[in-house]
This record gives sequence, C-alpha cells and structure tokens, in this order.
Amino acid sequence: MNPLCRLFGGLILLSLAGLALFLAGCGSSSSSTTNGPFEMAGTWTITISSGGTTVGTVTAQTVSIPLVAGFCQVSTPVGTFKISGATSCFLADANAGQGSITHYTGTFDYPPAGFLLAVAAADPIAANTTAQVFAFFVETDGTNVEVFDSPGSVTAHTKSMSGTFSCDTGTSGCSGQSGSWTAAHR
Repeated sequence: MNPLCRLFGGLILLSLAGLALFLAGCGSSSSSTTNGPFEMAGTWTITISSGGTTVGTVTAQTVSIPLVAGFCQVSTPVGTFKISGATSCFLADANAGQGSITHYTGTFDYPPAGFLLAVAAADPIAANTTAQVFAFFVETDGTNVEVFDSPGSVTAHTKSMSGTFSCDTGTSGCSGQSGSWTAAHR
C-alpha cells in the first residue's frame, strides 16, 4: 500500500475518532448541567420583610417529619399546630425536639421558636419545578405566642422559597402584622 494512502487513511481514522470523542463529550456535558431533584431538609436562612424593609433574619435547621392523618402536625409546649393539603412536611422546632432555630437577628415580639413547613409536592422536589408551600412561623417567650400564616412557593432550581405572611386569626398579639419572606437553602 502506498505510504501516502496509509497516511491519509490514518488521518481520516484519527479525525473520526476525535469527532466521536467530541460528540460523546457534548452529550455527557449537557446531562451534567441538568438541575437535579432538591431535598428540602437542611439549613434555611429566612429573611422577613415588612413595608419593603427587612425586619429580621432567622436560621432554621429543618428536618423531615411524617404526615399525621393527612396533616403536617407538631405538638409543642405552646400548642399543637397542623397544616392540611401537604404531601411532605418539615419542621424546625427545638421545643418539639425536631430541627431547630439556630440564630436570629432583628425585631421580633418574642423569640422565633418554630417553623412548620408543608409542601404540596413529594420530597425531593423534582428538578426545574416550583411547588406550593404553606408554613406557620411561631414566636414565643414560653407563655405568649404569636403565629404567622406564611403561604408561598419553593423553586427547586434556585433552592429558594418566597411568600407572604400575616398574623394568624387565632393569635391576637400580632394583629395587623404582615409582610413577605424569602428563604435560601445553604
């Protein structure tokens, strides 16, 4: 066989092998950038705003808790809290011995004590989706209790939540207080 033909044949084979490797790399590259499922349990930094001004931040360590007869439910020394319509539940409440509020700053009537989170989707949250959430945020000094209803949504891609809050109708001390909240998963 002519050495020149052998050289061109080798170059063609080498080019085809390089093209195959390039195409294989392109395929795996696009699948590695796809957002994966997002697990809700873990550390959240929650920012609370009212009237466009940040009034406080809370660090909550949430844990997954089971549904109880179709409700997200927790019993604490200051009361029993439950939310219906959930598929998965999460809690940060040292009084209940599940999760914790590890740090807070800002203006609160009483120390932040608990965060019960109901999610209208299975955990983990499917990649690139948004799910509805409903939460209770509880402040208490052990005697006085304020409960805030906090509906919102969670976005898997950004690992974040946002929503609004207002004083629960069963709580008189925080009457008229309302605003918005955001949360970032760390």
